[in-house]
Amino acid sequence: MNKYIKLASVLLVLTGFVGCTTRIGDFTVISTKNCDVAAGGKYIKKGSFEGDDMALMIIVIPTGFPNLKTAVDKCIEAGDGDLITNAVLSSKFWWAVLVGSSGYEVKGDVWRSASRSDIENPNIQKYTLVETPQGRQLVSDLNPSERLAVLDSNNPNSYTIK
Repeated sequence: MNKYIKLASVLLVLTGFVGCTTRIGDFTVISTKNCDVAAGGKYIKKGSFEGDDMALMIIVIPTGFPNLKTAVDKCIEAGDGDLITNAVLSSKFWWAVLVGSSGYEVKGDVWRSASRSDIENPNIQKYTLVETPQGRQLVSDLNPSERLAVLDSNNPNSYTIK
């Protein structure tokens, strides 16, 4: 009988710890900032970053409410940029018996508009936004074959900035 009680206790503890991540979507370009994205503009890739906004729950009472905009803002701020390309948005949660957390996570490549000193520095790789028959693309100044599609003319909904 003692063996069954131990087994039941272990199963109860193991089922008390759960977590899940669900992919909300992939975005070619996403930003929460007003940024001028015009053809001929110069941009610098700051790197790959992530940001999240999580809220703690005690028993079933939330201590806050996560916000997707805050997660995007944190990712942009982590890279000191203006916008994110190749963004992956996810919903996350975990639960451990009486305490848990839920919220959003954003991962992607952060870009910022090039400053005058960046443009004049030949050691910094810059990308120029160009119009092509395939749509808008960020093209590397150092290696023109390196291109990142920002707007695909075959998919007019692939890019929207107001």
